[in-house]
Amino acid sequence: MSIGIIVSTNRENSISARIAEYYSRRLSEKDQEHQLIFLKDLPPQFHFFQYVRGL
Repeated sequence: MSIGIIVSTNRENSISARIAEYYSRRLSEKDQEHQLIFLKDLPPQFHFFQYVRGL
């Protein structure tokens, strides 16, 4: 099973990002397959809201 950790804030050095990175390290220590995803890293032309709603 693979786990996805999504950080949805775009603020630099956010607490959410630090917590996600902490859990990512913990999962790595346990050799658990996972992916850390930062929504702030999406390209500017990506329209997440439209993608989710299927518009």
